[in-house]
Order: sequence, then C-alpha cells, then structure tokens
Amino acid sequence: MPENKVIKTGIFIYGGTATGTIQIVETSWRPGSGDHEDPEELREDQFGTFFQVSYSLYTDSIESRSGGGYHDSLQDAVKTVEKFCEQVEWVK
Repeated sequence: MPENKVIKTGIFIYGGTATGTIQIVETSWRPGSGDHEDPEELREDQFGTFFQVSYSLYTDSIESRSGGGYHDSLQDAVKTVEKFCEQVEWVK
C-alpha cells in the first residue's frame, strides 16, 4: 500500500474569491495507463517517489474533485499548478 503525505497546500482564487483547494501529495506509487499502445513507463505501474496534484473546486451546489497528474519532482508539480491556475495562494 503506497504511503501518501501532503507536501504542499494552496487555495485557488478566482475573481478575488477562494473557490477551491489544491494539494500536492508525495506518494510512492504512480498508476500505469494499462494501454498496450503506451510505452512501458506509462503503461505499467511505477514505484518510487512521485508528486500527485489534486484539485477540489467548490460551487454553491457541488464539490468537484479532479486529478492533476503525477510528477517526478515537487518543483514540476508546483510549476504545472501555477501554469494552469494563475491565482494560487500557497498556504503550506
């Protein structure tokens, strides 16, 4: 069972309002795609140190959760988040 540890947490700001949270989690496992057409490094599960991004966005009626992928370094994960979410306030 992979161990997960929250490394970094942020708040997604849109229009001056906090609309959700972002977490970067250190994990020891990255699931593979399982697609036989993908190269082995994407197709097969990988074990090591990875950084998974997850987003939770809130509206008046629902909470939406989505994944932001797995990254080989914390710096890559942060860079990707900041590229797609220009208004992030890191709190941890």
